[in-house]
Amino acid sequence: MNPLRKVKFFQEVNTGFRVLKPDEETRLLRSATPAIQDVVLYALNTGSRIGEVFSLRWQNVDLDRGLINVFSPKTQKTRVVPINPEVRRILDFWALGQKNEFVFYNQKQEKPFVDLDAGLETPARRPRSKE
Repeated sequence: MNPLRKVKFFQEVNTGFRVLKPDEETRLLRSATPAIQDVVLYALNTGSRIGEVFSLRWQNVDLDRGLINVFSPKTQKTRVVPINPEVRRILDFWALGQKNEFVFYNQKQEKPFVDLDAGLETPARRPRSKE
């Protein structure tokens, strides 16, 4: 019997907010395959979480109005994100060979991405400080 089964845990509040530094962004993009570069650039330009990117379907993209309805699996809410020129370039490219209801998917397997690991050729880590 678990002695902690009746213990109520505090709700965790995640207040961490971090933005990639320009050199970190460059290293991340250099270590990624072209498809994952698009995923990363899309996320950086829309503020989307990775779950939002991987679950994005074409039915939620309105290229005519320049808007994306982003559903967050984490919060279970939808928000509207404007399409900037970089996102437009990425979406136009992925629309050309569209073979899937998902915007971003593994083009070899024609299945949605589940993580970024396979698309990162080398670890994109922050350099360790010399202390």
